[in-house]
Amino acid sequence: MKKILALLLAVVMMLSIGVGCTPKEDAEAPADAETPAEEDASLQAVLDKGYIILGLDDTFAPMGFRDENNEIVGFDIDLAKEVAERLGVELRLQPIEWDSKVLELQSGNIDMIWNGLTITEERKENINFSKPYFNDRQVIIVLNESPVNTKADLEGTQVGVQIESTAAAAVEADAEFAATLEEVVQYSSFNEVYMGVQSGILDAMVVDELSGRYAIGKNPGIFRVLEDTYGDEQIGIGFRKGEDALRDKIDEILDEMAQDGSGAAISEKWFGEDVFSR
Repeated sequence: MKKILALLLAVVMMLSIGVGCTPKEDAEAPADAETPAEEDASLQAVLDKGYIILGLDDTFAPMGFRDENNEIVGFDIDLAKEVAERLGVELRLQPIEWDSKVLELQSGNIDMIWNGLTITEERKENINFSKPYFNDRQVIIVLNESPVNTKADLEGTQVGVQIESTAAAAVEADAEFAATLEEVVQYSSFNEVYMGVQSGILDAMVVDELSGRYAIGKNPGIFRVLEDTYGDEQIGIGFRKGEDALRDKIDEILDEMAQDGSGAAISEKWFGEDVFSR
């Protein structure tokens, strides 16, 4: 009997030791590795669908606007056409409301904003910018016969800008100047600002210099540019945040166009000089 009890006790002890030595897999298993970042398929998505959608304000000459045949043309349009051809996809042009450009981009209605888009720190919060492709600045334009010659002469007057433009931001940032004005009038389109000055509703407008001088060249004797200007700025293409692959490929093509002279040729066509810069 004692032998049987001793044998049973030994078995129980062995089972207890076995249980105590069983590995605790849950407690000792290494933590799962971090989930890898989602792959950037932005370039491949464009290549797969065979087209890229460019969003623009179609009143912003000479960057992108409608000609006498209602076709969208312009400096940016010609650059984008060349890029799309080298990328091997169709370029589709989508007119948008300029003050909704970020929403249009983020919602996927367009693949990029390419329309004289100034690179700013504020815009970088929502837009993934390309490298700049030309430099610009904001200028003040008045009628040729206007008595206004300086910013100071605009005290008590009405000055027009486009909504959500860098011109609007420049005037707002120049609080001392803005405070002297009767009103800063904001319009939804670039053409409305010009028409406001030409009709006498506005006393002046603040616009991008290149587009302003282009308009003056098309309307000789009507407008002139004041010597007072706002600081230099750089122009780039806007993509969705995280879509570096598409941005980098288009940057690569634009670099090629700078090297082979095609960018300069497009610039000469629209401005009579080479403003294309990489």
